[in-house]
Amino acid sequence: MRLNAIKIPCYRLVANAAAREQLQTKGSAGLLDCSYSRDQISILNYPMELFIKLIDLTQPNNIIDATGIKGNIDITLHINLNAPRQLMLQHWRKALRANGLDLQEAEIEKLVLVTEDDHAAEW
Repeated sequence: MRLNAIKIPCYRLVANAAAREQLQTKGSAGLLDCSYSRDQISILNYPMELFIKLIDLTQPNNIIDATGIKGNIDITLHINLNAPRQLMLQHWRKALRANGLDLQEAEIEKLVLVTEDDHAAEW
C-alpha cells in the first residue's frame, strides 16, 4: 500500500470587492433563513460554508470557498432549481455573477491510499 497525491477537479467560488462588502449579513444575530421557490433562493444571515454546500448539492465537483467573505451572508439568487442537472452549472454561474460571485474551474490535490492491486481509496 502507498499514498498517492492525485488532482481532482473542483470549482472555486470567488467574489469581487463589491460583493465581499454587499453580501455581509445585515440580519440579526439569532436569525438564520434560507427560503426558495422554483426560480429563486433567498438567504438571510446564512453561513458561507452552508451556502457552498447548497451549491455543492447540484454539482458533481467539490466547491472551494475563495471569496474572502468572513461571517454570514444575505443574498437573493434568481435561479431555476428544476433545471436539468447538466445545465445547473450555467444557471448557478449566471445567478452568482449577478451578485458579484463566480465559479471558476480549478483542481485540488487529494491523498489516496493505493492497495497492491491498484484500487484507490480516498484518504
